[in-house]
Amino acid sequence: MAEEVRSHTVKVQNIPREKKLCSVTTRSKEVIVISWSVFILLMLSKTYIPAIPVGVLALFHTCRKGRKLFEGYESFVAIYDENDQEVCQLIYHSETINWETRIAGGNPYILLILDDEKIRIEKGLNRNVYRYFVRVMGEKEISRHRKKG
Repeated sequence: MAEEVRSHTVKVQNIPREKKLCSVTTRSKEVIVISWSVFILLMLSKTYIPAIPVGVLALFHTCRKGRKLFEGYESFVAIYDENDQEVCQLIYHSETINWETRIAGGNPYILLILDDEKIRIEKGLNRNVYRYFVRVMGEKEISRHRKKG
């Protein structure tokens, strides 16, 4: 009897309803906070000319809608398509054999190892994403200290 494959591409409105534990978008909170902080400092120091473009930049980053890159749920992850935000790839934790963090060209990424494929998560990777994977699949992490053979 063939085993049912659950990991697949779905429309966003068909994502199973579960508690979301982690979310990554292209909208950076750090950029927003830094932009507004610099704007306020420039205004307080009465340097109005440089404050105008910084204020416009801060407003732009605050108002723009970020694209979803990754969402982590209790039993699966959703990896969003960069070109079509209406679909995403669902990867169920139960189908993940192992996962590990790697670095290529100075950029960190997480590699999920399934039965028949490897999935690379690299966009928007941060400490929260790593903590999420440790929390939901910590026992499946490939040890960084193990020698590769």
